[in-house]
Amino acid sequence: MKKYIIQRVVWLAVLLIIGLALPSSLHGQTIAISNFSQDVAGSFPLDELHWADQAFITTGADWTGPLQSIAVKYTGASSPGFIAQLYLGQPDAGTLVTNLSVTSDAAGITTFAPDSPQILLADSTYWFVLGLTAGTFDWGFALNGVSAGSGTFPAEPVFSLSGYTVDGGVTWIHDAGFNQAPQYIEVITSAVPEPAACAGLAGLPVFALACWARFGRRRQS
Repeated sequence: MKKYIIQRVVWLAVLLIIGLALPSSLHGQTIAISNFSQDVAGSFPLDELHWADQAFITTGADWTGPLQSIAVKYTGASSPGFIAQLYLGQPDAGTLVTNLSVTSDAAGITTFAPDSPQILLADSTYWFVLGLTAGTFDWGFALNGVSAGSGTFPAEPVFSLSGYTVDGGVTWIHDAGFNQAPQYIEVITSAVPEPAACAGLAGLPVFALACWARFGRRRQS
């Protein structure tokens, strides 16, 4: 009897492990847009007054899942305190979608996650704003455009590809006098699995439960 109870507990543990693993199996990561593999062309130095932004367009199928993170590459930094925001439209005239907070900083890459869950609208232009409350941060910009993902940058030449502010985000300048190369940015969304994959994974707990029930009947007969 004791052995039987132990075996049933083992089956329960198996079911629990499958249940915990299922969400991570169904939600992978997708690079929606990135220019991280492009050569560096320079950097824009940020401080408490000088901020910068970068536009991207949500074209293609990589934007159907929730926004997971936005990462930037930098060439130098000194104790930065970040203000990170995502706007639909330019920050001086658009709508604030979400604030973002730092989740990691390593090897010249700082990663931000949205403070609230977001699914971005298809075929729309978003602006990622990066500013500082303290310290300095040299946000790098790439020599060329997109290197991964289905998203795009606004077509060049265009005055509103990226912009800057000299008064801590009160007013913004988007003109030809500013760098037309895109700032380094990588946007990650949650992958939406194929229906067949969902069905297959969802069947694992059912299979385990059937085995458990059959084993229990054998032991009781």
